[in-house]
Amino acid sequence: ITNILVSRRAMIYSAALLLATAYLNIAVLDNLSQLAVASHLIYAVIIIILAGFVSALRSVQDVEHQDFIQEKAEHATQQNQLMTLINSVNEAILSLDKRGFVQLYNAAALSLLDTNQSLTGRKIDDVVRLYSEDGQAIALFRQLVDGPPNTTRNDLEHRFADGEMISLAISSSRIRGNDNEEQGYILVVR
Repeated sequence: ITNILVSRRAMIYSAALLLATAYLNIAVLDNLSQLAVASHLIYAVIIIILAGFVSALRSVQDVEHQDFIQEKAEHATQQNQLMTLINSVNEAILSLDKRGFVQLYNAAALSLLDTNQSLTGRKIDDVVRLYSEDGQAIALFRQLVDGPPNTTRNDLEHRFADGEMISLAISSSRIRGNDNEEQGYILVVR
């Protein structure tokens, strides 16, 4: 407990004090049997061994905690670099999870869709209201799921809430994990 609350040096002092106390206890009490002396020493050694074990576990935990903190900082740096890269691209970029919810997007996406509202967590079909050139509504997420892994369409129109429409070209790619399981989609919209 001393190691946890104070430091390793304090634990060493505590162990030395325990041994000194055991020695004094044995030296002062002359009428102790050899069995009692041996049990005092055994108890002191067991306590010191357990303290060393706890100290070793604590050291491992400290190293793992430092590794975790370092990995977390590296992840934050990578996330910032990724967001800077994505926001520096002129085309609208949206990342969707495998259920079609927006996870990540850049400033160009907000500009293209003429909104300042967050897109995170919204269904892509609620964000981008697509129509074909002949006016038929298109469910983008269904197209992503049922279509080829990588596709580009240049024949789409987005309809704003006020009825105004703009022509769009959308390139999409599936995101696959290490186990080749589908994890989502990346959309580049122009």
